[in-house]
Amino acid sequence: MGDLHIRYGAVAVRIHLFAAPGEEMSRTLHPPWPTWMRRLYEMESLADRTPSPQTDEGPPVTMGAAVRALAERLHHRLELAAFVVAALEEVGWQVVMDGDGIVASKVIVPAAALDELEDAGILGPMTKVCELDPGGLPRLHHRWEMG
Repeated sequence: MGDLHIRYGAVAVRIHLFAAPGEEMSRTLHPPWPTWMRRLYEMESLADRTPSPQTDEGPPVTMGAAVRALAERLHHRLELAAFVVAALEEVGWQVVMDGDGIVASKVIVPAAALDELEDAGILGPMTKVCELDPGGLPRLHHRWEMG
């Protein structure tokens, strides 16, 4: 977590807003695409604007369609991140910027943190915007992990 200092006894989660522009565009231009993006490209192909994405090795899409898809992807991700951050603040987590991401922390036992997040309806949405542990849950960083 860089130079960020987590309070003693606290856990923290890192929230990613978006990647570098080149990385984001690459995910938009090249398959595999999420279902919603494939449908968007199929709609474009109906209007004869882009080739139809037939397979995961399908033809490339136009840059205009890719930028439109990226705008949708970022819009939804930022809306979800805004919901998660506001909900974390409502249940008493401290939220700060750390480099290009957001870190939320709270003095709480890790198991209790997961229970609190689940009870508040935040845990599921967090899995779409946070670093995940091997079990698919938001990775809870501890102060002692920071060295």
